[in-house]
Amino acid sequence: MPMAMSITELATALVRAQAFQDLLERSSESRMSQPARSTKLPDPDKFSGVRTELEDFITQLQLKIRANADHYPTDYAKLGYAITRLKGIALKQITSKLRGDDIQFEDMTEFYTFLRSAFGDPNRAATAREELSNL
Repeated sequence: MPMAMSITELATALVRAQAFQDLLERSSESRMSQPARSTKLPDPDKFSGVRTELEDFITQLQLKIRANADHYPTDYAKLGYAITRLKGIALKQITSKLRGDDIQFEDMTEFYTFLRSAFGDPNRAATAREELSNL
């Protein structure tokens, strides 16, 4: 047999239910306001210094960093990640730009410029013309 509630007990239960509903709504709003992290794209293969692979490496690195920008929010984070994708002579070349925890590049543009000057085709225009004529 159901028990009758007093008006005071009923009012107390109603206040508790309203407080619980408010808490749930705030929790839901909080979760919705936090952006989801981007899906992690695969890492580009490590670049070892092979000239013919440089532009593909830079393209893949740029796409990875752009698509996963929330994973690399600062230039330091982007540069740190980019350096982990180097090996062999390419990594050795970059070590001259590392001073303890400090990376001696202002941004990724300077990093790409450094790689292109060290490993890029010294005459890209002539190479492109030659490739076109061979088609």
